[in-house]
Amino acid sequence: MMIITVCYKVDTWSKAGGLYVLSPSNWKDVGKDMYSNFHGVAANVRQIQSLISFNTILTWFKAVKYINIIPYVTTFMQTVVVSQQNLISWIIVFISVLTGFVLAFSTAFGGDVSSLRTPFQAFKFIMLTILGNSDVSVIYDVSPLLGSLLIIMFLVSIFFIIMNLFYAIVVSTLSDAKIEEDAKQKKKWAVLSDRLNETWKAMNRGGKLEKQFRSCVPGLYSRLMKRYKRLEERDMAREDSVRKKQLMIQMQDTSQQLGPGSPVWGRRPKRHLATVQIEDKVESEDEESEPDLGPLRSLEQIHQMEDTFQSFESYATPTGAAKGSIGAGSTTDAEDLTDEGVELILDASRHVARGIVERTRGARVVLLDEMSESMDVLNNVSTVLEVLGKRTRDLEAQQRQILKRHL
Repeated sequence: MMIITVCYKVDTWSKAGGLYVLSPSNWKDVGKDMYSNFHGVAANVRQIQSLISFNTILTWFKAVKYINIIPYVTTFMQTVVVSQQNLISWIIVFISVLTGFVLAFSTAFGGDVSSLRTPFQAFKFIMLTILGNSDVSVIYDVSPLLGSLLIIMFLVSIFFIIMNLFYAIVVSTLSDAKIEEDAKQKKKWAVLSDRLNETWKAMNRGGKLEKQFRSCVPGLYSRLMKRYKRLEERDMAREDSVRKKQLMIQMQDTSQQLGPGSPVWGRRPKRHLATVQIEDKVESEDEESEPDLGPLRSLEQIHQMEDTFQSFESYATPTGAAKGSIGAGSTTDAEDLTDEGVELILDASRHVARGIVERTRGARVVLLDEMSESMDVLNNVSTVLEVLGKRTRDLEAQQRQILKRHL
């Protein structure tokens, strides 16, 4: 474009070579032949100005190429490079939809609206509509139904779908370019740090800087070494603590993964009583948990109490025997049990039996897994023993041959 501009300037100079301009005071001296046609020169000047204005945009946009050392500019250029294929597809879709609306508006309203007589005028009208600088009421005045339908379709297609698709492409590509650029920066930084470390090591080996520093300032060198040692000890202690925590978490996870074979299967956390009461004689062997009996939680669920006063008297007897307790000294008859209590006992029995069966199955699975692991270990041991046996026999044969030679 700069070459074209120079060509236009040469043509302008050639056209203006035989023209002249006179001041009004000299018009009488020249006469009627004083007119000079500057139309071609003016047209060339306008064309040159247009080319220079457009070329200025391209020149300053090209300046981005020389400032790509800035991280954000590099990310922007990477976004443009990565989004080329998607943007080309988007441009094809946009042009297709725009062409369809241009022909639709020109065909439907070209005879009634002067700004839509030709497809080019319709294109200008639609572009002004996209920029928000057109009056679409003229279309509505000509045909309210068809005009409203086309305007709604235009808004939904261009603004709600195509433009949002463009935003989505740019944002997605920008995130991908940012991730790629960060990875490149990390690689560059790693290479730079490696080079600096190698340079420092070479300088240290050649000039023995550490020894010189130690001989010049022994106190500072000793303090620095002690500080580095303390930092290393703290790092090691921190790593040990993290390793122990991870080991504990793995052990807990392993115990939970056993399922019905886990030792805590079928147990529920022990309830802490708010008041001192007479406990059942059937107690759990584990102090931190109690048996899970399913729906059966307490003896009050299966006993029929007359009223609150009798219940209080029965629990406050000097002998300390709870009314309806299960075990030795129980005086509860079958008549005290209601149908609901019987159902609760049966449900609890089924729940306990089901838990025992599931735990047995889980223990079977765990036992089979352990046996398979033990079998693998024994197979490996047998393989090692076979190899050792072969080597032993080889050594024995070699020793016999050596003895035969000496004898």
